[in-house]
Amino acid sequence: MGIDLCTYRARIGCFVAHGQRTSDCSPVWLRPALVTSCLRKGGRCSVVLFCIAHLIICAGDVETKPGPDKVEQILALVKDFTLSNEKFQKDTSNKLKDIQISVTDIKRRLSTVEERLNGVAKLAHDVTTVNSVVQESHEQLKTIETKQLEQANLVVDELNNRMCRNNLIFKGVPEEPDEKWVDTERIINDFVRTNLGFNAGEIERAHRIGRPKADQIRPVIVKFLNFKDKTVIVRNASKLKDLQKPRVWIEEDFSARMQPIKKKLRDFARKERNPNEKYAVIYDKLLLGNKCYTFDSSINEGTCLSRRDEDEVAVAGDQGAISAERKKTSQDD
Repeated sequence: MGIDLCTYRARIGCFVAHGQRTSDCSPVWLRPALVTSCLRKGGRCSVVLFCIAHLIICAGDVETKPGPDKVEQILALVKDFTLSNEKFQKDTSNKLKDIQISVTDIKRRLSTVEERLNGVAKLAHDVTTVNSVVQESHEQLKTIETKQLEQANLVVDELNNRMCRNNLIFKGVPEEPDEKWVDTERIINDFVRTNLGFNAGEIERAHRIGRPKADQIRPVIVKFLNFKDKTVIVRNASKLKDLQKPRVWIEEDFSARMQPIKKKLRDFARKERNPNEKYAVIYDKLLLGNKCYTFDSSINEGTCLSRRDEDEVAVAGDQGAISAERKKTSQDD
């Protein structure tokens, strides 16, 4: 085959004796001079020597399998290797470009996602701000609504009291069987004429309150055409204290909100007054001695007013808005 064995022997060097195959070689057949030389150097080279010998044995027979023997074959192998290497580099370069394109696209998408997240964060902040403003506005509207509702209730209550300003309620007036409203008007006229000593005036309407009961006398609500007639009866209501039987008393007609307030003021007056001291309830104010009181719902008790408020109540009393609760001590008891 024209193989130059000297070339391969030269590669092996002094490890194999001339005329022997590498497969037949073992470390014990190495040249004694080489071994002796390595041992003289401290034995360090012997380790390398035996390793190289072992590799030669594992490599096989280089004489029977020498490899390519011509330069053209070697160049062809080198060329194939070069082409393969270039193809590998080209494929690797293309893959790197694809990876770079993918990374660029991912960065672009991440940038878009980041911008959207920033927009969402800003939107969330705006929503939180709007929610806070809406909550504050809701609280303000609720407060305004509560105040307006209270004011509206006060206006309605005042209108109801104005509508009832000519009304009086007679309690304890005897009731006839199968009594009609015409009979009730006649009974009130007779009662006022007999016990107060004057005519009741013109009555627009008079009727009993509630359903008839055998063991209970129903009160009578009377609406007068003239406010002055009603005021005269109120100012003379104290004469009924001398009436032994039946016991009758007169009250003004007020709204449902005003009635418990006036009751609280009367109870307060009975507790705070001196013996034989008179008092008067004017609308929602109490005149006791030289002081004026109003009902404070927060403490459920009467509260003394300032001098300015007392003057306003005095003016209201001068205009004739005096309550039927002005009574003598004997009548209260």
